[in-house]
Amino acid sequence: MVAKKSTMFFSCLIIIAFLFLRFAKCTYAYSEKNFYITNMAIPAVLGAIKAYYEGTPIPRAFFQGAFGGFMMQEGLKGIANAENKSSGYAWRNKIIFNIGSSLAECAGSKDTVFRMDMGPVWLTFKDNKVKYQLGLNSTVVVLSHFIEGSRIDFKRSFKYGTFAFEKKCNKDGTLLGSSALAYSNANIITTNSDGEHAGHELTHTFQYRRDMMSPLKLSNVIPRFRERIGDLWFDDTGWTANWGLQCAWADIRHKDKSFEIPLEKEAYWLEGKYKTNYNN
Repeated sequence: MVAKKSTMFFSCLIIIAFLFLRFAKCTYAYSEKNFYITNMAIPAVLGAIKAYYEGTPIPRAFFQGAFGGFMMQEGLKGIANAENKSSGYAWRNKIIFNIGSSLAECAGSKDTVFRMDMGPVWLTFKDNKVKYQLGLNSTVVVLSHFIEGSRIDFKRSFKYGTFAFEKKCNKDGTLLGSSALAYSNANIITTNSDGEHAGHELTHTFQYRRDMMSPLKLSNVIPRFRERIGDLWFDDTGWTANWGLQCAWADIRHKDKSFEIPLEKEAYWLEGKYKTNYNN
């Protein structure tokens, strides 16, 4: 069983590496093609690979991954404009996205599990039962925000369905201790008192959720990691690995990590294409 999981892990890793390299070449001009590759093609391929090793129907897994990706796309299109809409609008897109990402995650598996992130807490729905776990990455991020002096913005946290922090600004409008107007880490966003640029940062929190299907996380790389951290904790390090690799790629290619990595290109493309459309 261990050998089987290891082979599946490396197969997925090779596919992701190939797609990432192809995708990285296209980041100069992000297009709808890149959007479909990221959200539909990759989940479909990963689902088919998992089905092959799990002994489940491959066509079903492929189309489930693609359909889950389609739902993720719809959630991403909407969340870019969340700061100008109601809380119901933001929650609707968050739920659509989490259902889609859960379907894509389970593509090829024998069990169907629905997961949703709520700040540092992960909710897992399986067999009519709900399990609560703390995300390794998201919990550390929340604690670091409190340590650095940011304060939680309850109003926007309830509106968006994830933790939102508020920070004071410098004279040029950037947040204290940062050169950014707003920023996110994992699924936690930080803005000024007006909540500006929240839609862009919420896109990054959706990317964090999407990366949970990635084979690049600690529980897959380190044997028995899941057993050692216990049932209280959830391994949400897929986003960490993806973001780290993209930043490393940017450093090697002398690119700006705030604008030119695929995660940022996707967020700016969504904002430019759908924010205006959703206002009309």
